[in-house]
Parts: sequence; C-alpha cells; structure tokens
Amino acid sequence: MADQVTAVLFQILKLVHAMPCFALRKKIQTEERDEDSNAKVNIRWILFKQRKAINSEVAKAPNSMNIRTAIFTMWMHFISSMETDEINTIIDVILPVIVRELSTGDGPSSIAKQLAGRLGKKLRRKVGEIEYSKMAAEVQTRLNVRRAERKKILLQEKVNNPERAAKRKLQLREKKKQAKKIKLEMMHGKRPRVKKRKAEDIDFEDDLLKDTEG
Repeated sequence: MADQVTAVLFQILKLVHAMPCFALRKKIQTEERDEDSNAKVNIRWILFKQRKAINSEVAKAPNSMNIRTAIFTMWMHFISSMETDEINTIIDVILPVIVRELSTGDGPSSIAKQLAGRLGKKLRRKVGEIEYSKMAAEVQTRLNVRRAERKKILLQEKVNNPERAAKRKLQLREKKKQAKKIKLEMMHGKRPRVKKRKAEDIDFEDDLLKDTEG
C-alpha cells in the first residue's frame, strides 16, 4: 500500500515539476516554513511535506521504516531525472533527513540507511564532491547542535521537573521492554517475522519509475 501511494506521489511530483505554472521562483524559507513567493504548491513544498512525514515517523515510530523507505525510493528515482541546477533548488530540503539517517546508530543493513546512502551518492554525483561535502557538513553541524540542545534540556528536566523526567524514563523502559518481547515472540514463532528486503528489491512500478541514471 505504501509503495502504491508513493508511486502516485511520484507521478504528482513529475507533473508539478513539468508544469511552468508551478516553477520555482523566489523562495522564502526557514527550518519550519518553506514556501514560494509566487506559488504555494511546487516541488519544494511537496518535498518539504514529505520531509515532515519522515520526521514524524522518526519521532513517533522510530522502529518503523515504511515511510522513510517509500519516500527515499521515490526521491532516488526523481533526482535521477533532474539536472544539476534543478537539484540545487531542492537539495537543502531533502539533505537533512538523508544526513540524519546516515548518522544514526542503526546497523548498516538497515533498508532506510542503505537508501539514504544511495541517495547521497546520487546527489554527490549531481552537484559535485566539494559542494556536496560542504552542504552535508553544514547539515551535520546543525544536527549535532540540536542533539546537544536536546540533551541539555533533558538534563535540566531532571533537576527542574524530576517527576516528568522519571515518567519519561519509565516510558523509554516500557518501549524497550515491548521491543524485547516482540523479538522473543518472533524467535519462538509466536509472531510472524518481518521479511527483510534489500534496498535493491524495493523499487516500485519499475515501468513508471525507471532510473535513468547509470
């Protein structure tokens, strides 16, 4: 189902990208707002909404990779059909989630991480080694700053609001307990195992989403 929805979104992206009335012009953007001064709906706006969907999955269901897998796959095909100057108009929207995925502690076999790595390589080839490395380093720096700020807030919470901090700790412990329970149930055959797929096997609608880049 996720692949079918993503295939439809991919077609919408291609249509919006091809229509002059949705062309990108002057951009007004911040971390939480990304709009075009002349058009609400455009490629950046759609990609920004997809990035928010990825952020939501990471925050609310970090063990799930369905949304990231589907969107990363779509992005991989979409950027293959774009020219370098077009990539430069949207790379700042998609790069943060790619860099974050690559910097997480998940194992190298993670489907989402494999796709993020392939996306990074495609972007690197499109915009050039030096430019990509510069942008990725800037994104990583911002991520590190945010992580440090979150850790600081959590430490302050233990002092200023110990009850809330204790509740958060219990919730984290419960999540780990549930994850361990699911793993044990899978080992004993009480719960069906999730079939792992290689990143190369998750392309959807191959005839529509053919990767044109060698």
